[in-house]
Amino acid sequence: RPDPGVQVYSDFISLELFNGKPRLLIDFGSGATEVIVNTLGDLHDGEWHKLDIYWNKEYVRLMVDNCQGAEMDDRDPPRIDRSRCENGTQIPPFNEFLNVNGPLQLGGVVPLPKNELSLDLCFGWRYTHTKTGFVGCIKNFIHNSFMYDLGSPGSHKFSTSGCEATELNLVSSRN
Repeated sequence: RPDPGVQVYSDFISLELFNGKPRLLIDFGSGATEVIVNTLGDLHDGEWHKLDIYWNKEYVRLMVDNCQGAEMDDRDPPRIDRSRCENGTQIPPFNEFLNVNGPLQLGGVVPLPKNELSLDLCFGWRYTHTKTGFVGCIKNFIHNSFMYDLGSPGSHKFSTSGCEATELNLVSSRN
């Protein structure tokens, strides 16, 4: 809970696996928007996957594995069908920047105390992130060309260094 007088922003970005599919929720203060990529297979398949998020003032796009799942259709002239590897949507007008005054949280959101309202109720979000944490491995987290050092976090809960799932070939998401 922030100190009295501190402005609280409802902005957020949430990237998660939902029923094995990548799901992006994004809110720049003008209302949450959802983008789901309906990949051919589920992404909790024990393989590494690359997820890219692109946005500007009008549009947000989520791409999986450099869109290697794109297919050519039979039309004349042929067109590339990217629907199984990327998706995007218009976003409500916003203040160009993501305004947050909380920590970066990877793999899940630290649960609020039982007597606290959930974040979706506090901010009136139309879409809300999953309440269960990510089970698997995250590497090479890059934002605006800056790679975060995931081996030396300022704080962590329910996570370990390294990636046991790589050795066991078990990467999954629980929903």
